[in-house]
Amino acid sequence: MIYAPFTNAVKDFFRRAVWNGQPVPAVFAGPDRAFSEMEREMERRAGDRTSKATGGQGITKQQTRERGMWTPFFSIFIQPFSFDATRFNPRSFRGVTRNIQTGTATRMRYPRPVAADVQVDLWADGNGGWVKAQTVAAQIELQFVAESIYLPINWDQAKLYKPPARDVLAHAAFYAATRFRLINNGWQDTSDLESGEGAKIIRWTWSGRVEGFLPYRPDEARLVRSVEVDVIDDSDPAQPVLDTLITQVED
Repeated sequence: MIYAPFTNAVKDFFRRAVWNGQPVPAVFAGPDRAFSEMEREMERRAGDRTSKATGGQGITKQQTRERGMWTPFFSIFIQPFSFDATRFNPRSFRGVTRNIQTGTATRMRYPRPVAADVQVDLWADGNGGWVKAQTVAAQIELQFVAESIYLPINWDQAKLYKPPARDVLAHAAFYAATRFRLINNGWQDTSDLESGEGAKIIRWTWSGRVEGFLPYRPDEARLVRSVEVDVIDDSDPAQPVLDTLITQVED
């Protein structure tokens, strides 16, 4: 769940597309499990709706299947996140918060860059499915500025992320880690990969990449109020100390 703020935001982004006045459904699944996961989602939603009307009785799986599969819909598969060395910065921020009385300050390293490849499949049935796919895919394309878009991060969703004593979102905001970049590599018609018996299935595949940052936990650093500098005569072999300067500094 540490990457939930990224993955959930990707799902919410694709659900911006609308068909027949409703957001296009989306599930987390690879192409091999797309329809089974969508069927489970249908059963869950139908059960939620029917339970309210039947006093909690719900409906059967057979009744759900008889209603037919929702199309179009998205299946989203995000590869495991990995460290992105090309965006790594070894420096640290200092003085985020200061306490003059205790002589301490908050210090944090630059956020850790992470990235992951994304595959999103758009599914539709053969009855006008190509038009459905073209219409929905166009809605997604128009969301991008050039080749990418920046999506918000809700760090409250990162259940396994160990935040500092103070609000992690405030620290993430200070380091500009409240957004991540979703890169668009475009669509491809992969319907020919779905051969078999029965009605033809329209499948369009979108490929892209997630680039984001994980904020480190802050640690405590000592405030430096002055620096003592010895002035030495290099021309004298004994190198006596000629003077001592006390320089006032902020950190």
